[in-house]
Amino acid sequence: MAEVMNKDGAHVVFYRTLETKDKKQPVLAILLTKRTQDAPSDVGDWGLVGGTMDRGETPRKTVLREINEELCYRTRPLQVSRLLKLKNGTHTVHFFQAPLPEDMDTLKLKRNQEGKVEGEGIGWFS
Repeated sequence: MAEVMNKDGAHVVFYRTLETKDKKQPVLAILLTKRTQDAPSDVGDWGLVGGTMDRGETPRKTVLREINEELCYRTRPLQVSRLLKLKNGTHTVHFFQAPLPEDMDTLKLKRNQEGKVEGEGIGWFS
């Protein structure tokens, strides 16, 4: 009998405040990464940092692992907190939030063991 892959996932909404040109009304922005053209799913789509939960892994451990796998970020400890949980039939997706006050010049996508990055772009969106 074939083993069914776990489709439950965990993602993080990184957010920060961006100053506007007139400096009167700052805007809230979230960090998105762009999937590569050879990604196994959601090719070329922009999305949150995160992924599928490994067997026996908690949602929090999943999101921390995915952050470590996808981003080169070691500036300061992250304050990750639970945001919400969505159920869709048999699948559950957990969302966390974390402030990330970093400018784009301090953020970059991380290379895996094969030397490949999981995304082809990263940016703050408001």
